[in-house]
Amino acid sequence: QKTGLLSLDDKTWDKAVVKGAGDIAKLFTGDTGLITRMNKATNSYVGTTGTLATRATDLNNKLTDLNKETDDLTRRMDALQKSLTAKYTAMDTMIAQINASSSSILTTLNSLNNPKSN
Repeated sequence: QKTGLLSLDDKTWDKAVVKGAGDIAKLFTGDTGLITRMNKATNSYVGTTGTLATRATDLNNKLTDLNKETDDLTRRMDALQKSLTAKYTAMDTMIAQINASSSSILTTLNSLNNPKSN
């Protein structure tokens, strides 16, 4: 069947069981039986070197690589953040010094422009 569902006619099954139970057993367990063919069909997928195991290994390796990249990027971002914080702190300090100098210069200039009258 197209769905992969195994279905049997009850009457046909009953007759087959009566006539040849050994043949029915061979249908499922013989060298060319259903179970043997299913095992052969799925071994390439589920074996230790099968498609699924290989894919799982590849995905685990990719995950390991991505975790390493994430760690590297995190370290780089931390280093950049420290660097930028240091630069902005230095810039803030310099601006504060310039503002203090500016205030001092303005005070001096104002005192020169406004002579005291006595």
